[in-house]
Amino acid sequence: YMIANDGNIMEHAVYFDGSTTVGELTKRKGILPTQAIGERYDIVVDFAQFAPSTKLYLVNLFEHRNGRRPHQEIPLQLVLNGTYAPEEVTEGGAHKTDPTVTRVLEFRVQVYDGDDRSMNPADFVAGGKKMIPLPGFTQEELDNAIHRSFEFKRSNGTDSDPWVIKTDGGAGFGMEPQRLSAATSSSNSEIWHLKGSDGWAHPIHIHFEEGQILKRDGKAPPEWEKWSRKDVYRLGREMDSSLTVDVALRFREFLGSFMEHCHNTQHEDHAMLLRWDLENPGQVRVMPTPMPTWDGVGYVPSYALPTFRSGDPEAKQSYDAAVATALQESPASPATVVASRNANRQGRVRIRGRVAPGKQVVADPSSVSCWTKKSGRFRCRGRNLEPGRTVTVRLSGVLSAPAPTATGAVVASRKANRGGRV
Repeated sequence: YMIANDGNIMEHAVYFDGSTTVGELTKRKGILPTQAIGERYDIVVDFAQFAPSTKLYLVNLFEHRNGRRPHQEIPLQLVLNGTYAPEEVTEGGAHKTDPTVTRVLEFRVQVYDGDDRSMNPADFVAGGKKMIPLPGFTQEELDNAIHRSFEFKRSNGTDSDPWVIKTDGGAGFGMEPQRLSAATSSSNSEIWHLKGSDGWAHPIHIHFEEGQILKRDGKAPPEWEKWSRKDVYRLGREMDSSLTVDVALRFREFLGSFMEHCHNTQHEDHAMLLRWDLENPGQVRVMPTPMPTWDGVGYVPSYALPTFRSGDPEAKQSYDAAVATALQESPASPATVVASRNANRQGRVRIRGRVAPGKQVVADPSSVSCWTKKSGRFRCRGRNLEPGRTVTVRLSGVLSAPAPTATGAVVASRKANRGGRV
């Protein structure tokens, strides 16, 4: 069970098979999600299936030959039987192979005779208890959010750095502490669009504030990201990753200057970073840049990119258009699923969302009642369901037009008050 990640404790635990027979990757037997540099996973492992004195190993199989990207995955058997020898060196002292491809950690199974007071993660899966409720974002927050775009790629020649970040469609730059790429205010909600490129994947770390993934390549995030906040976002073509990630962030009260960067060591050491600031609402002057010296810290003026406060309006237009397209389902496809949720342990479920204006929804099972407004906002509620039962909300055509009101018909009346007002 995964119970936490780089965004701290999740709302629900996520179950993984845990089998020692790995099998096909797509079936995820014994496989946790692909983990990037800087990502953190907290997992609960049940060792009860192993006899006392059994030894298990955490093994690294990714071989690096230079700093650009992993070269290949070494077969597990070659590492365990010693065929792949990371300690071998040339006459000049250089390693013939990658010294990090080896057994990293050993687990020794022992009988536990203490009083186990730990939680049972099975009680906290979707439909069960919540560990820490996910704050979420209202539709109004998302509709009014400032959008920003950040593209992480190879250098386009603006400087000597091999990897750069393009902000809001502008030129690509490496790190310059005096350059301010983005500035937002406390209590603001924003949507940041992160885009990767070919080559080694980029795990993007946004310092200070966790966000919530809205989409990966335009699709809903997987289960282990659905119930969590995060501060590291994988970009790339590897498994469990995507070339684009749309992230919603709500900024709190810790004002100051912060970093956004690729967490691959080779990349961040070659200045694949940018600065963003969290300001007071209505702030006009940008914060000065601290410059450490042997005599203490001094401050020098900062300068900002043209879009540092306004963001990327084209990114907002593209995102809004994609959302609108997804909502505009064909009338000939009334069975389109728009939402689903599991009933809780008391057999209750509540689902809220939005479809295209004029459309309406129904729930399966039919004992769950749904109400749809003309704007497309809907809410569904059900009780006395089987705990854990999946409730699916689907489109069911269009709302019926109200009957026309007869000319001159009375629709409301009220008396004026003592001040002559009504």
